[in-house]
Amino acid sequence: MRTVFLRALVLLPLLGLVGCSTYGGNVSEALSQVQSHQYELAEQAFEDTLGKSKKDQLLYYLETGMVRHLQGDYVTSNNKLEQAYDLADYLNSAGVGEQLAVAMTYPSKGQYRGNDYERAMINSVKAMNYIQLAQQEPENAPQHLESARVEIRRLEIMLSRLDADFGSYDQAMSEKEQTFSKLLEIFRRLEGKWFDPEDLVYRADGWGHYLSGLAYEMNGEFEDARISYQKAASVYELGFAEQYKLDLAMVQESRAAAINNALRSGFDETELIPQIDSLSTEYQQQIEELPPGYGEVVLVQNLDLIPPKGELNLFMTVNSWSRMLEIEPILMGSYEQQSDQLAWFFMLYGDFGFTDLVARYASGGLWELVEGIGTKKKIPLAPVWSLVKQTNMHEAIDGVRLAVPYYPSLDQTESGRSSLTAENSQTGESVTLDLIKVASPAQVALQEQIKNGSKDLREAFARESLQAVITYSLAKATEQEENPLGLGFAITNLVANLGVAGAETRNWLTLPREIRMQRLRLPVGEHRLQLSTNWRRQNNYVNQEVVVYVEEGQVQLVNVNTFSGTANSQLVY
Repeated sequence: MRTVFLRALVLLPLLGLVGCSTYGGNVSEALSQVQSHQYELAEQAFEDTLGKSKKDQLLYYLETGMVRHLQGDYVTSNNKLEQAYDLADYLNSAGVGEQLAVAMTYPSKGQYRGNDYERAMINSVKAMNYIQLAQQEPENAPQHLESARVEIRRLEIMLSRLDADFGSYDQAMSEKEQTFSKLLEIFRRLEGKWFDPEDLVYRADGWGHYLSGLAYEMNGEFEDARISYQKAASVYELGFAEQYKLDLAMVQESRAAAINNALRSGFDETELIPQIDSLSTEYQQQIEELPPGYGEVVLVQNLDLIPPKGELNLFMTVNSWSRMLEIEPILMGSYEQQSDQLAWFFMLYGDFGFTDLVARYASGGLWELVEGIGTKKKIPLAPVWSLVKQTNMHEAIDGVRLAVPYYPSLDQTESGRSSLTAENSQTGESVTLDLIKVASPAQVALQEQIKNGSKDLREAFARESLQAVITYSLAKATEQEENPLGLGFAITNLVANLGVAGAETRNWLTLPREIRMQRLRLPVGEHRLQLSTNWRRQNNYVNQEVVVYVEEGQVQLVNVNTFSGTANSQLVY
């Protein structure tokens, strides 16, 4: 009965907090304006929301820098993203003591530091900006392309550090092939861990290597381009494509680009026969030097926006009888939101493993084996019970709210095909090709959050427990008379806690949900490219027309921004 009462106390104030306390909710107006291509209004909305907030300074530079990229203002975009790069570097050089101080308070109240993938995306977006500037200013093309390569080198340095920390895809693959690794997987499943956090590490970036190859190729540095394209092919093949649910066709695309640049750098075709034979028939037909009177177009589609994080509320109590710490979800919002919250809790925190059942049986008896399985996280306190009593933790945290971030499930069917139709201006012949999924910021963000799930819960537990124990001690020291219901302190503690506890839901939200690409060889002259994107959930299409002028022997990069439910559009390059 007491637990039910405490849960009600937690639930009632939360009803007014649903959907309004997250970062995504705070910047929803700006995001809506981005999706309707109202970039100037979106930038002003970000200015109003983030511009004067020191704790959101990094996000301000990231969001407005990306908005400028989307509207084609590449110079300003680079200036803002460089400020973001410098600030992120400074914030992440903080000492252990400073980081611990932030963890002891509330991350959402401190300065946003970003994460590895966001820092990598700074370099990728800046590289694309410089490539576009090279096309806009041919007289300054060498300088812009060199700047693009600087950004890729920055990216490669960061990825090298990740390789050193977590191992490359190649190293991870070798380990998994060993019998010992397979035995570990068996035990992991018995233990209740359905995934290995190391499998979710952001450790390489095939798209970054491909962009590097593109920058080298556009500047006539064909041997360097070959090396970068070959790196891209290897990264996609060894794990990048599988991990982030990308198209394996990118292995073939990157390998074909590497072979073509090898031919242009002086390789004899007979030296490349093994590599050519590894390609599909479709890509083998593309292995030839660029014929006279032709150029190439690389169309890159930024598809929609990365989803915002939500906040999962948890109810924490101590069962003194079984000596268990019990944590269960408080489901809030729409049916879809509640489903996602329950699935996230079950995936990361629910109890369902073999070793967990043994621990419950030993500590709590038979009833604890079946009561709340899957929807409750139970942590045995028996080994540290004496310490629990010394700190009065069993009384202090009995009825406390925790808050952790979560991502909504990614509906893989939301956006279907993106198809590109190009008509040959000389022959009248047309070809229709599907765009290739080359990167998925949404998948990377989701997997990073899953990987950090245990850390999120540990830190939330430590923060709220510390606050509760201190509050309890002060209350005891000043207590004048006993509450006849025995709930006076609990009520006071809950009311105070409800207004403070909050998850870190900030992330860079103007990044594309997914990046797609297609590469075409076209005769010199003006071409109309028809891009059609199918949105299955809305059962509609977004049709965009891109007018390009192809120059002989040149590779041209074309960016297209596509958002669900927006009007058809025409772009000119």
